[in-house]
Amino acid sequence: VGDILCVTGDLGSAAAGLQVLISGKEEALETGGDGATSAQPDLSAFAYIVERQLMPQARLDRIQQWREAGIRPTSLIDVSDGLASEVHHLSQAGIVGAVVDGGFLPVHVQTYQAAEKFEARPEAYALYGGEDYELLFTMPEADVSKLDEGTVAVVGQIVEPEEAVRMRLPDGNLVPLQAGGYKHY
Repeated sequence: VGDILCVTGDLGSAAAGLQVLISGKEEALETGGDGATSAQPDLSAFAYIVERQLMPQARLDRIQQWREAGIRPTSLIDVSDGLASEVHHLSQAGIVGAVVDGGFLPVHVQTYQAAEKFEARPEAYALYGGEDYELLFTMPEADVSKLDEGTVAVVGQIVEPEEAVRMRLPDGNLVPLQAGGYKHY
């Protein structure tokens, strides 16, 4: 309790990239193509998020940076099923609660653009999309100065278990954060 909740990189890009790919295939099929031999959709405006979907990268580079900086997280999990799901996993494993600051979720500009195109909410991609393979971790707040600000975002705090897992909205209100995300069979 009292540790900060952090993530590496940005969140929601892989899910947004998947939606771009699915939409491109559907557009190709609607124009009479078979999706393989017809003209390919122009994905250049979404190159970053499409790459995040097609070629996820394990964040071993961050682990090396932490080792060199003397950082040792108190908990750590990859964000493969969506941030909301992973925060719940940490909460259950540590028998703690968590508050995620919704206004501080690191979302790439192309994820925002995809959300606008598909009339979706960018924070929904970040919270429930998954497949980003970024790292969610906790650490003492006193160690935050050791982090490289360009590679990590502080997105919340660990709280007492009776406070459950909640999200702080930009207006300051706290709402329950549902554990949704990718469901394994």
